[in-house]
Amino acid sequence: MTAFSKKLMQILEGRFGVGHEFSDHLAPLLESFGARQPSAEECEELLVNLASAYQASRSVGLQSVHEVNVLVGQVVSELRKMDESLKVLGVCLERLRQQMKVPSRPPMLH
Repeated sequence: MTAFSKKLMQILEGRFGVGHEFSDHLAPLLESFGARQPSAEECEELLVNLASAYQASRSVGLQSVHEVNVLVGQVVSELRKMDESLKVLGVCLERLRQQMKVPSRPPMLH
């Protein structure tokens, strides 16, 4: 991690009260941001926005996180059901396709 990124993390944690567990995940973002040599105004704007994101993430209570986990679980369950249905449909369509094949030679008549 560059000195510039470390400095931005220190400012986030010290001046804006962003927790280390949050700012630690921002290292790749701060690295790429620092690589383009931003102006002081751009740095300030980024820090304010990141601090706002941190505050917003903290305002989400554990109940909301639990609700999101339940909803995601339900979506995954429904996707599994859809996957099974599509597999069954695929097998049915394959059988239908095989039955509809035109024989290569006409059937022999006696």
